[in-house]
Amino acid sequence: MSGFLGPLLLEQPLAIDEARRASHALAQQRRAAEMDLDRLTRDAAEKERLYRKAFAQAFLVAEGASAAQREAHAKAASADAAYERDLAAGLVKACIERLRGLEGERAQLRQLSDWSMRMSLDMPTLA
Repeated sequence: MSGFLGPLLLEQPLAIDEARRASHALAQQRRAAEMDLDRLTRDAAEKERLYRKAFAQAFLVAEGASAAQREAHAKAASADAAYERDLAAGLVKACIERLRGLEGERAQLRQLSDWSMRMSLDMPTLA
């Protein structure tokens, strides 16, 4: 079996070795995605921290009579940091979706393995 299982297109039961290889590959992908999620979450937290600092510093030095004017100035001054923060948050969400996808693939592999086992039991054996 080469890598990825298609959506239940097998004509023959899945061999145990194929199922093991597929399960191992999915587990490796999940571990890699979990490590990515950890890294991306830390990066997103750092980007949030930098944005908050940039916004606060810009707010403190902003000129204007009202708080709304100062806030508008601070938002403009910290727009690049806000962009980086939002991008980092989006990457975290994408990684979470990848993990959900891997969980779906794991469930599909489980169903395929169960089907293969039932099919193998139903097949006549040559004695």
